[in-house]
Amino acid sequence: LQMLRFCTLKTLFELLCQLVKFRRGMFMSHIVIEESRCKACYLCIKECPKKLIRVSEKTNALGNNVAEFYDPNNECLGCAMCATRCPDLAISEVYRG
Repeated sequence: LQMLRFCTLKTLFELLCQLVKFRRGMFMSHIVIEESRCKACYLCIKECPKKLIRVSEKTNALGNNVAEFYDPNNECLGCAMCATRCPDLAISEVYRG
């Protein structure tokens, strides 16, 4: 019975820790763009419903101004519309918070 109580308290503690991390923005939706694969077609910029992808000032080895993810207000939905639209698979990871 004591072991059961300990497991339950441990589980509750873990859930509380996850909630705190979520509130701090650690589990917010976001994407990862591989700059070396980006060919600057900017289809992802047009596809994002929240307009969170923009043209970066950085250039890759091909000399293209790559797309960058910019979400200061944590508005990303994690919908992956940008990733499905990218013909070069430059958006390698989509996290849904």
